[in-house]
Amino acid sequence: MLFPTFDSFHPVLTTAAHTPVRFGGGRDKTRITPNILLLPGKGFTLSLDARIEYQGEGKDAVFQYRDGTGRILTAALGSGAYSITFDLCPTTENFKRAGKLPAPL
Repeated sequence: MLFPTFDSFHPVLTTAAHTPVRFGGGRDKTRITPNILLLPGKGFTLSLDARIEYQGEGKDAVFQYRDGTGRILTAALGSGAYSITFDLCPTTENFKRAGKLPAPL
C-alpha cells in the first residue's frame, strides 16, 4: 500500500481531565513529503518532530510540532499531566492523485 505522509499526522494533546489542548500555528512554507510504500508483513518508522520547551520560572512550557511539510503547531502547557496521541489521516485526494483507492488503516 502506498501511504501519503503530507499532512497525514495530527497531534492530539489532552489534559488529565481529558480536555483537548488548543493549538495555534500555521505554515512557514509548503514542502511535499514522499509517500511511504508499506509492504505486506513489513513495518516502517517515520520520525516526527515534537518537543516541549521549558520557558522558565512562572511561565508555561511550549509544545511545538513540525511535520516536515512546513506546518508548525504550538500550544502553551501549564503545570499538570498531559497525554499525546497522533491521529493518522491520509486524505482521499492523496490516494486519488496516485490512482489508488483509499484503503482502511
